[in-house]
Parts: sequence; structure tokens; C-alpha cells
Amino acid sequence: MATLNENLKSFAAALGNDYKALKSSISATDNKIGTLAGLETTNKGDIVTAMNELKESIVDVQGKAITEEAVDVKLSAKQDKLTPGSGITLTGNTISASVDLSALATIASVDDKIKVAVSKLIDGADATLDTFKEVQDMIRSDQTVASALAKTVGNKVDYANAQTLTTAQKLQACTNIGIGDPSIDLVAIYNTAKGA
Repeated sequence: MATLNENLKSFAAALGNDYKALKSSISATDNKIGTLAGLETTNKGDIVTAMNELKESIVDVQGKAITEEAVDVKLSAKQDKLTPGSGITLTGNTISASVDLSALATIASVDDKIKVAVSKLIDGADATLDTFKEVQDMIRSDQTVASALAKTVGNKVDYANAQTLTTAQKLQACTNIGIGDPSIDLVAIYNTAKGA
């Protein structure tokens, strides 16, 4: 199983590769479209305004034979070109999208997962030791066990309180939980992958 460190390196490399591909695609598209200055419309500020100006010109030249409604009908006919089931629709000149949230967890499924986790935590313990309070009382009654447990716990990473660890202890803790070296330079990996 890959460590978090390896996964982050892979992610940064993939992100850089995607960036290069996107940059190349945009460049190729720009080469096909040309520059806005090359438009023969009055408005050269953006494509949408220039296209609207062109539409108006066509309607005027045809003596209104092509009406705005006819153009809108043609645009609506393009609806079938959208990917079926994508949740994207075209209505007139408006594109809208919908998102299916049915795959999200329900409260009942979360409750079920909590019950399973508690069951695994208890793991068939005797009724006399199936709560943290009962375990605490048992440990307090036997100080030899309590001393040994306190020493062992003292060598563990604390999740609730600030803790001073050496660099070696930090690296070991990160390695133990699958993070790897947290000082990895992700920016360098990303810049190398994107070819900067």
C-alpha cells in the first residue's frame, strides 16, 4: 500500500501533467480561434458579443426572414447533442446543470456505521469491561498495571494535547500512520511535473 507521501507525490505529478495538457489544449484552441482583433465585427472585445452582433447582422440581411425565435429553436435543437444523463440542459440561450445528490450518506447509514464501529471497539469484551469507565476502574485498582500502562501511553503520540517531539519521533510517527516524510517539497514536484 502506498504511503500518503507517495500518494501526494503522485498527485502533484499528475496535477502538473494535467496542467501541461490543459495549457497545450488552450494553446491549440487559441491557434484555431485566432485573436479577437481579427474579428470583422464592430465589437472585438469578446466572442459572445461579436457572435450576437453577427446574429443581428444575419437577421437584418435576411429581412427578418430568420427571426430570433427561429435561431432560438435551432439552439434548442442542439439539446440532443448534450451527453444524455449528464444533467446539463439548454433552454433558449441558457445552459443549466443539475447534480444528483442521491449517493450521499443518509443519517440512518451514518448511525449504522457508528453502531458497527462501537461493536468493533467492544469486540465481545466481558460485560464487566465493555465500557471505558469499567476499564478505568479496573486499572486504578491494580497500580502495577496502571504504572506500566502510563509508561507505554507516555511513549505514544497525543491527539488531545500539545506534545514536544524530536525530529526523529515526528518522522517515525508520520511513517507509522502512512504519511511518510511530511517535509516533502510538493511545490518542487509540481513545478517539475508541469515543466516550469
